[in-house]
Amino acid sequence: MVVVFTGLLIPFYHLNFEKAETTASSFEKLYELVMNIVPRNIILPFSENNTIQIIILALILGTVILNLDNQVSGLRSTVTDFHIVFMNATEAICSLLPVFVFASLTKLFWENGFGTFAKLWKPILAAVTVEYGFIALMAILLGLQYKVNPLRLLKKLMPSFLVGLTTGSSLAAYTRGMEVNKD
Repeated sequence: MVVVFTGLLIPFYHLNFEKAETTASSFEKLYELVMNIVPRNIILPFSENNTIQIIILALILGTVILNLDNQVSGLRSTVTDFHIVFMNATEAICSLLPVFVFASLTKLFWENGFGTFAKLWKPILAAVTVEYGFIALMAILLGLQYKVNPLRLLKKLMPSFLVGLTTGSSLAAYTRGMEVNKD
């Protein structure tokens, strides 16, 4: 589906298919990629804000904790407590994201004017049409599969969609989406 939707939007963007000059071999590039993913020490990813290395460290720590099972129950409960604290902090921050996005867009319009965005109306309209078409199609398919009225399903999901639409962030819609899923 993503490929189809991307194909529909291609006419709105200038694409450059020229082959770039390469000097390194494929093996050197692969080696460099792996070396950039694997952290050199446990502190460096956090000091450099290297997300992929932080994720790798989290996967390693999580795997170790799961493999040690009951031998580290105190550590497991501490990690669980930290998880609860960070999820609550993330939910609180995400509730403020719509205000931040609105303020950022207002500042952008104020500084650059609406002329900058006048050129973008066609791809934005195409993207919104494709996205809402996909949402409607999925609502119809889910409604048929679970024998639920598609309009009622969309009405229940609308608060989550609106948060995602107004912020452009799936993380901001996470809290509302979890509430909708629980209900």
